[in-house]
Amino acid sequence: MTTLAKRLHILSATLLTLFAFANDAMAWGNDGHKIICEIAMRRVSAESRIEIARLMSTDQDFTSFAEACTWADHPRKRAAEHFLNLPRDELPPDFLDTDLSNRRHSW
Repeated sequence: MTTLAKRLHILSATLLTLFAFANDAMAWGNDGHKIICEIAMRRVSAESRIEIARLMSTDQDFTSFAEACTWADHPRKRAAEHFLNLPRDELPPDFLDTDLSNRRHSW
């Protein structure tokens, strides 16, 4: 066995061992997203906090900004807001030509 082959064999065995014992994806999860959102809320301007509070008051599912930051991790909970399913052959023709770079969200 050549030196390169030995190194690849060791690397493969090491990676296989690491993946075999990895039980979680080491993702942030709900707690991580809530913490980041709390930090963000503390860092935004007073005007932004007021607007966030206003928007949160219109939401029926979440009572705090930190709680709302977890919605994307639960796509089935609010599926209509998480993704949009369109048939591949029925995409509106002007959709791909629309420049969305200057758009602001209205919600």
